[in-house]
Amino acid sequence: MPPSADEETWTEKIDVAEQLKHRVEKGEDFATLAKQYSGHPSAVNGGDLGYLHQGMLDEGVQETVEALDINQISDPIRVLEGIVLFRLNGIQTEKLKPFDEVRQRAAGLLYRELQDKAWDNYVHELKASADIYINEKLYVQNNHE
Repeated sequence: MPPSADEETWTEKIDVAEQLKHRVEKGEDFATLAKQYSGHPSAVNGGDLGYLHQGMLDEGVQETVEALDINQISDPIRVLEGIVLFRLNGIQTEKLKPFDEVRQRAAGLLYRELQDKAWDNYVHELKASADIYINEKLYVQNNHE
């Protein structure tokens, strides 16, 4: 659903999600309903997103999911892409992965961070070395046309 949809459309989608939540609470299969009603790529897996780690969801959504008990379904949540329902299937205990397992990901993140910093520095240097002036006669004249 486009974020620019009118409020009536959002309200209709929330109503549908609430009906689906009640159906699950009465015993219907979450995965079957997700396959039928969800527009998310996870629909083919019955809505299963796999295990999500801290920071993968927006802060408000993360808090909602963390407050759920196992097999509990959330109230409808409005996100940029539409209305979502979450069901908590399980919780894995936190564990540190061995460095060899995360080395490539860490290197990629560091490389991206260094690229961003180098780009920001480059842009800053360009701005600092440029002689920028505004010809106010042209500026005022063009803004009154």
